[in-house]
Amino acid sequence: MPTGLTARPVEEADADRILELFNARSRRLFGEDQSAAQDVEQWMQSPCFELHVDSRLLLDSDGRAAAVARVENPGEPYAVFGSAVSTHPMYERRPELWNSLYAWCDERIAELVPLAAPDIRVAARGLAYAEDEPRRAALGRAGFQLLRVQNRMRVDFSNPIAPPEWPDGITVRTTDPAVELDPLIRVYTEAWSDHWGYIERPHHEVVASAKRQIQRDGKFHDPSLWFVAVEDGEIVGVCLCLSHVNRDTTRGYVNGLGVRPLWRKRGIGSALLQHALCEFQSRGYAAVELDMDSRNLTGALHLYERAGMRVIRQLMRYEKVVRPGVDLATRQLST
Repeated sequence: MPTGLTARPVEEADADRILELFNARSRRLFGEDQSAAQDVEQWMQSPCFELHVDSRLLLDSDGRAAAVARVENPGEPYAVFGSAVSTHPMYERRPELWNSLYAWCDERIAELVPLAAPDIRVAARGLAYAEDEPRRAALGRAGFQLLRVQNRMRVDFSNPIAPPEWPDGITVRTTDPAVELDPLIRVYTEAWSDHWGYIERPHHEVVASAKRQIQRDGKFHDPSLWFVAVEDGEIVGVCLCLSHVNRDTTRGYVNGLGVRPLWRKRGIGSALLQHALCEFQSRGYAAVELDMDSRNLTGALHLYERAGMRVIRQLMRYEKVVRPGVDLATRQLST
C-alpha cells in the first residue's frame, strides 16, 4: 500500500470522485474534459464486471481519488483481460502507486484465467497515450510490452469534400439498427475478422454490446449517420458514424468502417468514407475523427490519408502473456 493512501473497492457513491480523476488527467494531457457522468456509469456497469472484486480505489487524506484500477473482462472466450489504471496528476510521479495497482490487476486476472479453455493463450493488455509518460513507464515496470500503435486521425473541413465515386452496381443507403442490427453486426464482424488482433466472440454478445452502446449514446445516437453499401440488395460494407466526439457536436466520428473481404479492392471503402465526410460537412460539422491501427493489414491508413485525414494523437497498446497456449487472435489477412 502506497504511504498516506487508503485502498478499497470502488462503490457507486464514488462516481463523482472518479469522474474528476479521469477529467483531471485528460485536462493535463489534452487540455479538455473527455469524460461525462454517463461514461463513469458505463465504467461501473459493464457486463462481466463486479465493482467489489474488479476495481480498486486509492484515496488520499482529503478523500480525493488518487488512483483507480479496474480489470476489464470482455467475456468469452476469455483470451484477453484489460489492466486499466488511472492516477490523478497530483500522484502520477509516485511509481509505488502505479506498481501496487498493476500488481493488484495481475492478482485479479490470475483468478479469472480458469474461465478460459485450458489450451488457449491468455493475455493482459494495457493502454497509454503517447504523451502519458508515467503510465507508459509503469506498464514497462509491470512487464508489459508495446504491441501496436493506434492512430487518432482527423480531417478539418477547410475545403469542400469531394463527392464519392461509387463502383458499378454499388448503392448507398442509411440503416436503422432497430430493424437491421443483427445483419449489420454479421457484416461488420465479417469485415473485421481478418484484421490484426481480432478475437471472435459469440454473436449474441456482440449484438448485446452494440445495443448497450446505442442506449448509452442516448440523444446523440443518430441512425441517419449509419451508412451501408449495397449490391443486388446485399449489404457489402458499412460506415457507422457517431454525431459527436466526447459529446462535442462540432466534430463527427467514424466509429466503424469495413468492407466484406470478397468486395474489397473495388473502392467501396473509400466511397463510403467520402460519403460520410460529405454528409458531415453538409450538416455544418467542423471536423471528423476516427481511430485506426497504424499497421492495419488492409492498408486503411492510405485510404484515410487520401481523404485528407492526418494523425493527431497516438494510443499505445501493451500486452503481456499471462498463460501460453493457442493464440486465438488474427495475425495476418485471410487468404
